Amino acid sequence: MEEHDPEGHAKYFLVCQKEPPFNTEEIVLIAGAREGFVDDRHDELMKSISWQREVPAAEANEILDILQHQIASIVPEATIGLDGTIYELLIERGFSKVQSTWWCDPPLGWKGLGEVARRVLSRTASISALESLQTNNRKQSIKHLKDKLDELHARRKREMRN
Repeated sequence: MEEHDPEGHAKYFLVCQKEPPFNTEEIVLIAGAREGFVDDRHDELMKSISWQREVPAAEANEILDILQHQIASIVPEATIGLDGTIYELLIERGFSKVQSTWWCDPPLGWKGLGEVARRVLSRTASISALESLQTNNRKQSIKHLKDKLDELHARRKREMRN
């Protein structure tokens, strides 16, 4: 995101958003929530988190240079998979918008987008942001769900022994 101060100087920001699950431990918990192991806590568990980080103008210009001089194919190769991370890069300028989404590694021909994604992710401080931006209600819901799933696993173990 580019903003201008009253003197006309540009400032650049990364606007970040993360959808649950926020870490690998939450995958099972979120699956449990979707299966109905949680009653009134589902909405709290599934809320996304948003934050922003300022980017120095020199680095923002390097990123813009990569994007302006490496044109990616608008029809990427098809990929499929079972596990991994989905990345989305949204670039807006005025009324123009380009949105690119890929799974794990960017498709062939999207090398520039992969480079931009690596730079952007290194600036987001996402792990610390995710921890600090989560509500106490969400943290309590995660703990409650974890305890409930642990209880279910223990009960199943006992039943299997008998």
